[in-house]
Amino acid sequence: RVHGGFSVAEVRQAGLLVPQARSIGIAVDIRRKNRSAESVQRNCARLQEYLGRLVLFPRKASQPKKGDARKEECDSATQVRPTAVTQTPKKSQWVKLTEEVKNFQAYHALRNARAAKRLHGKRMKAAE
Repeated sequence: RVHGGFSVAEVRQAGLLVPQARSIGIAVDIRRKNRSAESVQRNCARLQEYLGRLVLFPRKASQPKKGDARKEECDSATQVRPTAVTQTPKKSQWVKLTEEVKNFQAYHALRNARAAKRLHGKRMKAAE
């Protein structure tokens, strides 16, 4: 998801720890699950691109830590306003309304599927 924060797996794959990512302004959602490998790759690439542009200023200019920008990088850095990340909406296709679609009763189908799942064990036991 674009606006929900990155999952822990995506942050780890980008080479960051969760507390470190949060400290540099990356939103991490620990409840998020990755459902496809391609979305993980896409979000990891977004993180890598962001980290490539990121200039971390040292807290103390006299004592920079590992990962902080060098003095010449800090001098040449300019602040850039973030741009909104948007998802391209998927185009929906019109489907011809058939007699089968008109007569389909979705509520009954859902109830029957739910009942079949719930009673599966009892029916298997009774069939033995």
